[in-house]
Amino acid sequence: MSTHTAPIRARWALVALLAGLALSAGCEADKPAPAANTVQPSGPWTLVRWLKSRSDTEAGRGEAVERRLALTPSCSGGKCSIAVRPDGVGGTYLPEGYTAPESAKPLTKPFTLTWKGSTGTYEYVEPPEVVSCTAVGGTVVPDGYEVTSTTTLTFTPAKDGRPAALRGTYTDRARGVGAGVSAKCTDFDSAWTVAAAPTRAGLDQAVNLAGKYLVTEVVEAVEPGGQRPPGYAGILIDTATMARTAAGYTISGTGPPPANLTPGTAGWGGDTSVPAVCNLGAGDIAGGFARVEHWAQLRPVATTEAGTPILTGRWSLRFAPTPVGAAAGCGGSSNLGYVLLVPKASVQGGPVG
Repeated sequence: MSTHTAPIRARWALVALLAGLALSAGCEADKPAPAANTVQPSGPWTLVRWLKSRSDTEAGRGEAVERRLALTPSCSGGKCSIAVRPDGVGGTYLPEGYTAPESAKPLTKPFTLTWKGSTGTYEYVEPPEVVSCTAVGGTVVPDGYEVTSTTTLTFTPAKDGRPAALRGTYTDRARGVGAGVSAKCTDFDSAWTVAAAPTRAGLDQAVNLAGKYLVTEVVEAVEPGGQRPPGYAGILIDTATMARTAAGYTISGTGPPPANLTPGTAGWGGDTSVPAVCNLGAGDIAGGFARVEHWAQLRPVATTEAGTPILTGRWSLRFAPTPVGAAAGCGGSSNLGYVLLVPKASVQGGPVG
């Protein structure tokens, strides 16, 4: 599960019953189906990882990544290795609305989580991959890094109304190779925290969403163009606060006032709208814009080891010209993206791994 590329490709098989099966198999059809293997993960899972530390910079701490996985144990009971395939949109690991950069390879490669009985963990060591690096001065050097990545996960079965969970770490080790060495691309090690839960695990009712979050945006579209391209990911809000209200929650976004959130079938949503100044060369136009920040489909998809929720959803910010602004020549702008909300306390705990 690389930071630079990610796993996998889904396969679905249909088994047809032969008309004469009952005659040849006797009472085989009357036998009960084998019990599900509940001591390890299986089926569709949602995984989120977020950056805890990187050896060459403090930038990006808390930035999050989401993947959708289909897990198939290699045994019907006990502990064993698990085949992993994509369970996202279009045969990839990406959830709907999560845009991949145009330069990224499709996230479709299957892999295996190997059971390590000696440590009680599942592990995947990704084969070394050669990727580009960015040298001092911002120059992009093709094939400048060799990166090795390791995922280590521990499984917790469902218990007392809490869904099953996978938690652990993901580490990257990047070393300059070839042109990356001469360009002085900086070697680095990074450590990420990983949390996963069965997709649609019913976490909405199981957790309290109030708290402080770091918000990562994966850009879907920005207008006018020429700014952040589709697929760009980064920290959108350093601290977004969700607080309980009689009707649900409020969330502080990129500017006051906070948005009032109410529940819907797809998650929590709401918006806030305030007048804003339009800046033109001839002067400021007070009330030239309506500044509208909108949240939608906010819902918990996993929990941290401390039990705090990790949320995903959609977000947009629009500067819509008012009649006064339009008459003065104010042009609108917008930013639409997929967002991941990671509890701030889970990032501030320091390096892992």
